[in-house]
Amino acid sequence: MAEGPLSRNAFVLCFESPPMEKAAGIVLPDYSQIGESMASLMSVLYGKRFDSHGVIESNGHFSLPDTTVFALISDPDLPHNSHRIRANLPVELDIREVAQVVTFFTHGRANERFSQTFETACSFYSRSLRACESDPEVAYLHLITAGEILASFFERDHDDLLDESMKSALIAIASGLPNGDKIVKTIRGRLLQIKRRFVKAFTELVTADFFVNSESSQAFFALNFDTFEQRIAAAYDLRSQFVHTGIHFGTWIAPRGTHRAEIQHGKPVVSNKDFAKTLATAPTFIGLERIVRFALLRFAATEGREVFPALNVEQPSPAA
Repeated sequence: MAEGPLSRNAFVLCFESPPMEKAAGIVLPDYSQIGESMASLMSVLYGKRFDSHGVIESNGHFSLPDTTVFALISDPDLPHNSHRIRANLPVELDIREVAQVVTFFTHGRANERFSQTFETACSFYSRSLRACESDPEVAYLHLITAGEILASFFERDHDDLLDESMKSALIAIASGLPNGDKIVKTIRGRLLQIKRRFVKAFTELVTADFFVNSESSQAFFALNFDTFEQRIAAAYDLRSQFVHTGIHFGTWIAPRGTHRAEIQHGKPVVSNKDFAKTLATAPTFIGLERIVRFALLRFAATEGREVFPALNVEQPSPAA
């Protein structure tokens, strides 16, 4: 099918379930969530939008799929809608490649915590692709949530979450004030560790390879190595400031297929100066989407290699 605003491909996922013993009081298993789980995993694998249209048949009960989304137009030039493979970690747009994610359900889930973390983060990534054209604000927040879920997986020492200036300040307090050790303990517990966990997770998962290719039409619209940590921190700040100020930002970060810009090319004009600064630094939806997909696939490769074996993702040194 030619690429366009209404181009779609439809697939049916079929699997054989174990036979059920016929007996009074037996509750039939519900497999309806499998479609949504597969759609989420496939979205991350290919970097494309996948929708689950519901169960067609299960345990002898038949249903009609929900095809309302087929009537909606979409921007075919957006990376997750186009018929082109992705710039980073490309996977051929061949349905046979889905074998890489089928193993997620068949490898025995040796690490249940990894499986739950990855599957939940993928579901928010997939939701973001579906929402980005109709509600870019919500889509951006879905990507932030996916990042928070990934960040929560890693166990961190408190010192690992502090930069050098904060460590020096805490040492000065501990040595220079009465009950300094107790004060430092209180401060450590209340520092913005959630944001620091978020930033550190991405600076470890996003490697230098990420910056070699971009979806942007011009190099000056693309994310770069030197400002990456600053920009991923601003993405989290954007979420936090939106929650506290209520200033809408969807217009500024909304995906646009023309240039596929990953960063702002100018300073947004909003009434709140701090919010304007954060907006100017934070990635656009297209930039953050590429970051989150790369991080998810790196996470899969480093924590559960049997899930995406064909990607052969190496583990070069972290970007920051």
